[in-house]
Amino acid sequence: MIYLAYKPIHTNRGVIMSRDVIIEVVVTEPLGTSCRKLIYNAGLAAEKLGLGMKITSSDSLGDIAWQKEELGEQIVPPFILIGELVLGKDFDLEKLEQLIKDQREAKST
Repeated sequence: MIYLAYKPIHTNRGVIMSRDVIIEVVVTEPLGTSCRKLIYNAGLAAEKLGLGMKITSSDSLGDIAWQKEELGEQIVPPFILIGELVLGKDFDLEKLEQLIKDQREAKST
């Protein structure tokens, strides 16, 4: 899920609040290879685009059925949430970066 959040930035003119985007990665516990790879790819995208990242355990979310809207199929963690879009663990890093850029531009307008 991408959130628009305000975080403090310390400058020589004092503290200002800037808009920042946070990527949420939902993972299972214990962390398997798929979870670690997804966290790594989301982290690369976040670092490249200067964004924040949040990692959430699927256990803390309760029994929520996540659906891929276009296919109507259920998806299980690990996955990335961008707004209402659910991206599975097999999602390409370049496509992730492009979706984040598109989401960021949409939020700024």
